[in-house]
Amino acid sequence: MDRISVMASDECKAFITKYTDKNGKLSYQLMNKDLIQFASKSSIVRKMLSEKTDVDVIVKYIVNSKATSLSGNNGMSDEMLTVFINTFDSMNTRSAFKELKEHLRGKLSRRTKS
Repeated sequence: MDRISVMASDECKAFITKYTDKNGKLSYQLMNKDLIQFASKSSIVRKMLSEKTDVDVIVKYIVNSKATSLSGNNGMSDEMLTVFINTFDSMNTRSAFKELKEHLRGKLSRRTKS
C-alpha cells in the first residue's frame, strides 16, 4: 500500500476534513484532543490499558476506530493503517500523535504502579 492510495482514501480525507482548523491547516492539537477524548470514553481502550498493551497498538486501534467512524467505512487493513499513521507522522516534525501517546503512556504507568 503506497502513500498516494492512503492519502486518497475516504478515511484519510475524512480525518483531514475533521481536523482542519478554520484557517485551512491540519490541527494536530485538535486531532490529539479528540483522540484522547475518544480513548478516555472507550471501554476497549480501558481493557487494552489494563492488559498493558503496547502504546503503538492502542494508537492504531484508536486511529482506525476514529477514521472508520468519520468515513463510514469498514476500517483499514493493518498495512493501510501503518502507512496512514506513518504519513501523518511524517507531516509533523514531532510526531502527529505525540500527545495521544503521552496520554496513553501516563495511563499505563499509573496502572503499573497500582
